[in-house]
Amino acid sequence: MNNVAIVAIDLGKHTFHLHAQDDRGHELYHKKFNRAGLARHLANLEPCTVAMEACGGAHYMAREAAKWGHVPKLIAPHLVRPYVKSNKNDFADAMAICEAASRPTMRFVPLKPKRNKRWPCSPATRRLHQGAYGQRQSDSRRPVRGRYQPVPRLSRHQGTASAAGGVFIFCADQTNPAGAA
Repeated sequence: MNNVAIVAIDLGKHTFHLHAQDDRGHELYHKKFNRAGLARHLANLEPCTVAMEACGGAHYMAREAAKWGHVPKLIAPHLVRPYVKSNKNDFADAMAICEAASRPTMRFVPLKPKRNKRWPCSPATRRLHQGAYGQRQSDSRRPVRGRYQPVPRLSRHQGTASAAGGVFIFCADQTNPAGAA
């Protein structure tokens, strides 16, 4: 396994199908792994090119492969499809990924860096959003001391006041002012 040049991985939820080739394009082996087994295998493998179809999980796996010294390459799925030789199955997909990655003119997808996915913005923008959202949430849960009254709005067609489509404003109740408990 020391002469592995390209390792192609067909990613799945629980199982990963791996296809390995040497530098002349000959198949060395193909195996099926779970997530922990694939991590162990890639950690023990000599540094080589690791090719995968580009998807959300591929960027994570490519970063993990780069930690172990491999060169990750992501290929767009529509560029891999022409290289599938036989019926579609996971090992055939892994073989097609390996074949596509070995082409000198293949276009690869750039690897996305790890970032905080919950807040893809600057800390200042995040604080601004959290303040506005928190204020909006507290306003909606605050008990209302008073009553809402419709404000008449002119209708475009009739030119008269229409309370049904009016804008509501908050008016303090005379018997129970807004500040009283």
